[in-house]
Amino acid sequence: PADKALTIEKRLVQVLQELGTTFVKLGQILSSRPDIVSDSFAEEFKQLRDRVQPFDSAVARQIVETELKVPIAEVFSLFEDQPAGCGSIAQVHRATLKDGTKVMVKIRRPGIESAVLADMAILRFVARIAETQLPEIRPTQIVEEFARAIRNELDLTVEASNTARFHDMLKEIDGTRAPDVFWDLTTSAVLTIQRLEGVSIGDIEGLKKQGHDCAHLAKTLGECFMAQYFSVGTFHADPHPGNFLVAEDGTIGVIDFGMVGHLTADLKARLTTTLIAAVTEDIGFIAEN
Repeated sequence: PADKALTIEKRLVQVLQELGTTFVKLGQILSSRPDIVSDSFAEEFKQLRDRVQPFDSAVARQIVETELKVPIAEVFSLFEDQPAGCGSIAQVHRATLKDGTKVMVKIRRPGIESAVLADMAILRFVARIAETQLPEIRPTQIVEEFARAIRNELDLTVEASNTARFHDMLKEIDGTRAPDVFWDLTTSAVLTIQRLEGVSIGDIEGLKKQGHDCAHLAKTLGECFMAQYFSVGTFHADPHPGNFLVAEDGTIGVIDFGMVGHLTADLKARLTTTLIAAVTEDIGFIAEN
């Protein structure tokens, strides 16, 4: 009876949670795409970002030891059993290396690869049926793009490479930084990176309490993304507030590079000319191109 009082959006969130990892991840991605699912669905799907259940810490420890081929105690002086964060693909644990370096250890969920393969077969089948009814949304294209994204997220060495690239790139942008990667403690199922501390950039009250200038932070973050789009051509593709931490000195730490986008030279050029046209209010040029 209580369920009958729920909105369609809330019911769909429950369905995605019950269907498991792949569908939760799909909902998370769609939470930032109101152009596809409408504002009401996108807003409700945001709940899927922090409602993922952790897997057992003993299993997490076992995965780390199996992947690194060494007992945890020989690598870490401290490894926290309580996850610092849980995602649909992996969960993250705080840890400290023997030399005192504070790190985050991301561990892929056990058995997730086979589960995702099975789920993707279902999604492709549903998309083909939906294509005839909703051709303007292009369900099959969305599913294939999602499949590529989730394949990359399953291999944590891909995220490690992205993190390392951004670590080097953000050194050149004042006021920003990305974690360093510990490659000797990283595999396809375990990722070990430098721990960055700070307040979420979305916590406005917390930022003000620490005396940060929010306008300056906005300018710094804008410059950071302008460099990604127009200079490098590689950009952070999951820019929700939790992935940007403001340290006490005002430096913005950018984290979580599981989803990264790439722009071709042609697309960068088009984006540049469109931005210039927008600034000069040349609406005709934007409409024509």
